[in-house]
Amino acid sequence: MKLGKGLEALLKEDKVTFTGYKEVHVDSIVANPYQPRIDVDGEIESLVNSIKEVGVLSPLIVSEMPGGKYQLVAGERRLHASKLAGIEKVPVIVKEVSDKDLLFFAIIENLQRKDLNPIEEATAMFNLQQKFGLNSDQVGERLGISGRSVRDHVSLLKFPTEIQIAISDGEITKEHADFIGRLPNEKLQIEVLHTVIQKKLSCTATDLLVRRILLKFPNKPSRRMKTPQRVLEIEHDLQKVFRSNNIRVIRRHETGSGWIRIRFKSDKELERLFTKIVKKT
Repeated sequence: MKLGKGLEALLKEDKVTFTGYKEVHVDSIVANPYQPRIDVDGEIESLVNSIKEVGVLSPLIVSEMPGGKYQLVAGERRLHASKLAGIEKVPVIVKEVSDKDLLFFAIIENLQRKDLNPIEEATAMFNLQQKFGLNSDQVGERLGISGRSVRDHVSLLKFPTEIQIAISDGEITKEHADFIGRLPNEKLQIEVLHTVIQKKLSCTATDLLVRRILLKFPNKPSRRMKTPQRVLEIEHDLQKVFRSNNIRVIRRHETGSGWIRIRFKSDKELERLFTKIVKKT
């Protein structure tokens, strides 16, 4: 996933206080306890080789701790790769960061990774919403993407676990999942999932399969509530009072609650109805 904003830009936007730039020993840096992605070994070999050749070009973000230690805020892969490359000191930017900020930036950094699968991305975005009380548009603003994109990602978490695993493993795409998700129950969704994987169906073929299955599940006619006689009488009286057949008393709930709808054909008729209503009150 490519995000529009880097972590450093977000740090500036959140006005995290910058306190200095220096080089520190790798053993003095303590890992971020809120880092949601523990495995950093994947595809790290190229980063290790780069650091061996040219050093760490992008500073790590840390905050000072008591006893000469530093809390890692961002740069877990760079720190791990530096240790593997035998580098003793790395450049860091020191900032004052709260525990809440540590969690926030850990999730953001996790989202900046290129090797995240769609479910990991969705989970990270959902965590931002839940842990920080942000809506989809606010999360999108932080990440430099649209709120709609955030909603599309998070919607993946509504699928059964088996479908989420298939998305994570790259066996199906989000588009496949969207088609499968139209089926009326989880058991049927899982059966179709297995068919899609086994036969390596395309999105188009999956759509057609789901459409054929749905033909066996015709929509049941909606149950319309019968309008009570007294409501009909009130509606009739209102039509007589205001000399208009376009007045309807609409009752939608079993509790008896509902509303009155008044339609008008022109501004002149609206004025006439309004005058009538005012006089009656």
